[in-house]
Amino acid sequence: KYRVYASISFALLLLGVGLPLWWHTTEVPRVPLPYEGIANLTNLDIRISCKVTLVATSKSRGELLADEIRNAFADA
Repeated sequence: KYRVYASISFALLLLGVGLPLWWHTTEVPRVPLPYEGIANLTNLDIRISCKVTLVATSKSRGELLADEIRNAFADA
């Protein structure tokens, strides 16, 4: 008889305290997005530079590859 009451009490405690606590701690906060700022990002002219090490079997082949790479990224 007391086991049934204990089981029912535990279930009610779980539903009454555990479920709302779980719901509150796992909800995702929804913040407003800056749509105007995001739209303004398309107007930015972004340039990214990095150093590239080119290894070739001969100097002439290396210079040719370097020129091809420069030309490929000149308009990018």
